[in-house]
Amino acid sequence: MQRGLDGRRIALLAAPDADEAEMSSVITALEGAGAHVHRVRDADMEERWHSGMYAALVLLGEPAAGARARQLAREFLVVDKPVAAYGDGAQLLLESGGELGVLTAGADVPVSAFADRLAQQLMRVLEEHQVDEMSEMSFPASDPPSVSPSSLGGRATPGIDTGERTNGMGRASDPGAGGESR
Repeated sequence: MQRGLDGRRIALLAAPDADEAEMSSVITALEGAGAHVHRVRDADMEERWHSGMYAALVLLGEPAAGARARQLAREFLVVDKPVAAYGDGAQLLLESGGELGVLTAGADVPVSAFADRLAQQLMRVLEEHQVDEMSEMSFPASDPPSVSPSSLGGRATPGIDTGERTNGMGRASDPGAGGESR
């Protein structure tokens, strides 16, 4: 039932001076795991700049489309989709409100190692998201457990005589102890 990256679209935002070999390494690792990678470019139509089209976002270096790139990263973060960053892309992730974690690596890490780890981690994260979605759908919402006074042992409704006598302070009175009874 779980599909990992199979058939999932991944957005790739790369710096304008990104090394083609580095991009190729990331694209090959993701496509090898079954993903469809789309390189989002500044000249792309507006609809390509929305998180709804993609399962995850990968930032390679600092993309030239700074404000648009930050907005796209924020969209992914708001809807809880994974955002991965390599090199200077980590700074853009932080500026967008994200956190550094298992899907980030500095430029000191070989891009091939990042690409292999990226494919594995994205598979894991997306499978977890899929399981969460399936479990939410399989358990329909129901009324929460009652926490009304009657379920906790108190009077069901104030002013309704339930046969219990109180001393005016909500406590049962003992008529033989001189307490007030109604």
